[in-house]
Amino acid sequence: MDPVSGAASIIAIIQIADKVIRACESDEFSALETLAASDGPLESCQKAMMDLERLLPPYQSSGPTATGAKYSKAKTVLSSLAWPFKEGKATKLLDEIKQHKGTILLALTTDTAYVRLLCVHFEYY
Repeated sequence: MDPVSGAASIIAIIQIADKVIRACESDEFSALETLAASDGPLESCQKAMMDLERLLPPYQSSGPTATGAKYSKAKTVLSSLAWPFKEGKATKLLDEIKQHKGTILLALTTDTAYVRLLCVHFEYY
């Protein structure tokens, strides 16, 4: 890893830690409330997954009928031909979902740690 990217990674970690500490210092902190907020990480992740689902061809659980076999085969071929044009968008959506996953995991971990700290604090009093 070159020094510039290493420094950038350290700065990003410090910024995330700062945000977590500031959130924990508030009186009514709950990462779950933040996640579930309108236009929050959960809603954005759900939107990205629905957009990704729209890019994929629909799943057919039963085999094609005799009359619809040609139509089904043509639809499959067209979907295959269209995929290279959709692949870039799908990759971006998957990256976005990964980012949301990281945010959600961090918020849940933070919330769990906060609750544990409260439990430990009240055990001693």
